Amino acid sequence: MLDQATSYMHEVDSSYARPIVTRTYNSSWMMFDAHLYPGGSWRLHMLRTLLGDAAFWRGVQAYVATYLGKVVETEQFRQCLEEASGRNLHRFFDEWIYGKGYPVLSVEYEHNTENHTVKLTVSQTQPADHTTFSIAVPISIAVELADGKTTRTIDVVVDLTEPHHQRKGITVVALPADSKPKTVKVDPDMTLLLSLGEFNPGEDILTNTLNDTSTSDVVSRVRAIASLAKTGTSTAIEAIRKAAKSEPFFGVRIKAAEALAAMQSNFALQVLAELLDNEQDPMALWEIGITAHA
Repeated sequence: MLDQATSYMHEVDSSYARPIVTRTYNSSWMMFDAHLYPGGSWRLHMLRTLLGDAAFWRGVQAYVATYLGKVVETEQFRQCLEEASGRNLHRFFDEWIYGKGYPVLSVEYEHNTENHTVKLTVSQTQPADHTTFSIAVPISIAVELADGKTTRTIDVVVDLTEPHHQRKGITVVALPADSKPKTVKVDPDMTLLLSLGEFNPGEDILTNTLNDTSTSDVVSRVRAIASLAKTGTSTAIEAIRKAAKSEPFFGVRIKAAEALAAMQSNFALQVLAELLDNEQDPMALWEIGITAHA
């Protein structure tokens, strides 16, 4: 899903942005672009997450059974999902199906050791002329404490109806005395199509997030790699090197290699060569090999 999002966003940023449902095509090939498949798959993923598996699949099955062999419009699909879930989906379809683009967000992190709080500020950061959303977007952020047992999950709402420079959502999380965050993860369950711009809660937290392989939260590890690579420090490169050695999923190791290659420092390239020498998975070898030789 991360690769699907990247493919869709690349087309939006480099070529054009269009609604998922449109009747305007400059070429027949536009019917098979990155909006329709990667962008469309993400909309379905968000709908399934929003409605829950049971209601979503009831709606899909009703849609297929009702309109099998018939001509349909997108509205019939919406109505079937609404009947199965009891939810009004006009707003979702207006924004995500008949609208275009995606939210670009940044997250500011501030840990107040005296008040035992964490302040999280989520902002919309795309340029004012970029495709924007007009609804309130809820972002799930998970704060795990250093004891490794306590996790606070907060939904921060960014009100996109405000003027562009005021589109922020702020929340303050109270922590137990003498405790500190171990990891901070933005949308760890990947329930929202978004581009996360600036997010740097500090190298220690990013390193802890990168080393947390006990969950299936791959996207947080990939984002931690990207944020560490942006710092460009030798300690950040070393953290990526150590994590890549024990990372169980080849896809994350590929992202580590891509981040190291983009840094273009001698140390980063040395680590990249080391990753290539140590890699055993054929899927990763092919990708990392191309990255290393590029």
